[in-house]
Amino acid sequence: SSPKLRAMVKVVSLRRDGGGDDNNNDKATDTAHPPTTERQDAHDAGRTDASCEDIVVDAHFVARRLAHPVTPTVASRVTAEIVKYLMHARGQIACPFAMLDRTSKVTPAIGELCNALSPSLFAAANPTIYLVFGQTPTSAVEAYAVRFPHVVAANDEVPEKHVAQCARQALRALVEHENALAQASGGSSETSLSVTSLHVMLHTAAFNGGAAPDGFLPKRGYRVSRVKTLQIELTHGELGVGAKADEAVNEHAMWFAYRTAVRGDVS
Repeated sequence: SSPKLRAMVKVVSLRRDGGGDDNNNDKATDTAHPPTTERQDAHDAGRTDASCEDIVVDAHFVARRLAHPVTPTVASRVTAEIVKYLMHARGQIACPFAMLDRTSKVTPAIGELCNALSPSLFAAANPTIYLVFGQTPTSAVEAYAVRFPHVVAANDEVPEKHVAQCARQALRALVEHENALAQASGGSSETSLSVTSLHVMLHTAAFNGGAAPDGFLPKRGYRVSRVKTLQIELTHGELGVGAKADEAVNEHAMWFAYRTAVRGDVS
């Protein structure tokens, strides 16, 4: 991104961090983004959940402090909601997932993917989840890396309202990022992608001695193509400002690919 973009994104973040009026900020920034169902939920959560230390937004980095500890169930649900949100926000489905016609061929594909991002996946290995848009995983046009630095494996019986709140907070952080980019570019956000495919990749230091998680296949030698990757960090602890997703794994980390691409459909 240009120096101007980086500078303006930082100013937007500092304005948020400075403890300004959330309601006024939301009204100003949401003009360019009429809330969808998911965006409205995230927008509403931001009014009460955000504080000066809870959201960090930069051109290629979003960090959000969640209100509750990140258990495997929380990580699973939050990741699934991010998948659904991005499929709509990036122009791969015609409406928010909750409003999709159940006869749409993409509905079961997204549902099966979200089921594969199960709590057991995060309990066993806590991988970094790469959401890669493009015709193939190696010809990406856009990518997102979702990481949960601190997953609490014990006591995973989390009240539904806590899980839902964490999901809203995560989506709110993505909306904040969109708003920051829109302000930095003079009020217009990035255009949606052409209809393409979503590939889900796992990057993890270990998983059951190297066995592939259910629904995933080993992808040896994989490298994320040289496209912009938005790093998304979600935690109940301290925010790692500027952290890179790959720092969460070591040199022996393995790549796994979800068994099939999820093809966008806006019909």
